[in-house]
Amino acid sequence: MKNGIALCGGGSLGSYEYGAIKALLEQGITFDVVTGTSIGSLNGTLLAANRMDRMKEVWENVTVHDVIKDGLDLSKPLSKSFSLNPNSPFQKFVKSYLKDDFGADVSPLKELIERNLEGIEVSKLSCLLGIVACTYPGLVEEHYLVNDLPQEKVKDYLLASCSCFPAFPICDIDGKSYVDGGWKNNLPIDYCLELGADRVYAVLLESFPPAQKREYFRLPNVTLIAPSKRQGNFLNFEKAHLERNAKMGYLDALIALKKRLGEDYCFHPNKSLSELSRRHLRESLSLFGAEFTAKSIEKMAKSSSRLSPYSEEGYFLLNLERAAHIFGLSEYKDYGVEEMAQEILRISSIDDGKEGKRKAERAYWHALFWGEAKESPSSPERKLDKVLFNTIFVH
Repeated sequence: MKNGIALCGGGSLGSYEYGAIKALLEQGITFDVVTGTSIGSLNGTLLAANRMDRMKEVWENVTVHDVIKDGLDLSKPLSKSFSLNPNSPFQKFVKSYLKDDFGADVSPLKELIERNLEGIEVSKLSCLLGIVACTYPGLVEEHYLVNDLPQEKVKDYLLASCSCFPAFPICDIDGKSYVDGGWKNNLPIDYCLELGADRVYAVLLESFPPAQKREYFRLPNVTLIAPSKRQGNFLNFEKAHLERNAKMGYLDALIALKKRLGEDYCFHPNKSLSELSRRHLRESLSLFGAEFTAKSIEKMAKSSSRLSPYSEEGYFLLNLERAAHIFGLSEYKDYGVEEMAQEILRISSIDDGKEGKRKAERAYWHALFWGEAKESPSSPERKLDKVLFNTIFVH
């Protein structure tokens, strides 16, 4: 059985791939085939070369200036960067973009690629490494097995795969022009299978253009790792943005592997989860009856995609997540159910809901904690609060 991994294109969103790859490796999964497009080709090269140290270094330290000369901070609206001052970052970027060969000056990206290729002999890689680029004009998809490329040409083909025209300039190699492979195949699952993979772990990014050939997502031998939350701008290299996406990729991978549970949050299953889930269902039935419980489950089912409320655990976790949203708990953390439950109780004991968002909901939880809430709440939401409170407080 040969494992493969297909990595999507998506600029700075590649930090999500780093997090997902880290989780896969920690679970003991290794790869015989690696394919990637654009940033996926760069991450894929470091993975194939067993240089996770370099991938970590890139995603913990990269800035827009390591990719584009005089690049703009796209973590902020473009209107905030606009300036008529000829020495401003905005005007420097415009001048760079409108030079003769059109597109941003990506000389820093070239240097980044060359620096990370140092010491890597592609003919000696322990797995097959395939990347995707497109010819220009015409946008014909082309595949390149990096293992067979001349060593001195590897950096050029990696840059070609990343040449997101028209934002980035066209890449010329030996008289032939190339642009980003993402225009035709931004997540090369098919290429991974062609290279002999029996099972493919495919890491999707919320990029442009969106990944094509989505029929491959549904294959029984493809495990899709997809973002559970919005990933943001693909040219936003703000450190906090990269860290959030890396954490999301790590947690989403664990859920895709069924090592964790959750919809918007991530929980590691344990004995407490089973006990609390059974108690939660009993509380729901005893407090408000079978009809309320059935309607609550049906409503949850309409808004959930990764976690089914038709199981005891799913019903409990979705209700727990609902309360976590009320109190604004971080979605970028690996929780134990008792840990989250205790945090909700801790906050509800001191937060009277008089200020900030979701005042009425937080005020009700405060009243529940101090025994001041009405015995028979009227709305379905407050009834679910009561069920959850009884479950975790008594526990």
